[in-house]
Amino acid sequence: MYYIFSDFGASSAICQRTLITIPIGGATVKTIQAIVATVCITVIIAACTVVYSPLKIIALTFDDGPTLGYTGKVLNILKEKGVKATFFVLGKNAVKYPNLVRREADEGHVIGNHSYSHRSFAEETDQQVFKEILGTQQIVQQLTGHSPLFVRNPHGIESAGAKKAIRALGLTGTVGWHWGK
Repeated sequence: MYYIFSDFGASSAICQRTLITIPIGGATVKTIQAIVATVCITVIIAACTVVYSPLKIIALTFDDGPTLGYTGKVLNILKEKGVKATFFVLGKNAVKYPNLVRREADEGHVIGNHSYSHRSFAEETDQQVFKEILGTQQIVQQLTGHSPLFVRNPHGIESAGAKKAIRALGLTGTVGWHWGK
């Protein structure tokens, strides 16, 4: 259950201020493991945890939503356990299920940008990547009153176009889901 934060510019200090993080240690680790296990068993959804070993914090992140049936179940579990997470939403799904995006925000979760359509940025022109990110930024802003600070690249594939778009839009950076130990 070890993931790393990957970015060209986001420091751990920025992450502590802008991602929902939970201090870990002793019994808390078992609680977080139980939440992740419950979420993974209850619903099939991309669930990631980000661990900074020296800082002893963890961030739960979820991708590709919102989706009908699954996102609500995840939100129920997180609410029951008193845990916050970051949801990297797809613009097309946010348009389809706006009430779920609003619920994520209303319940204190962070909303991140996972592109509009989940096409690989490496296969898109810089202009297409910009539109993918900007479109989701605008949708989330309209639904929640807040624009995402972070982007998670579709398929975890970084591209020069994404870096340019993120900088041009003044976003903090990308959050990866790469395995690490």
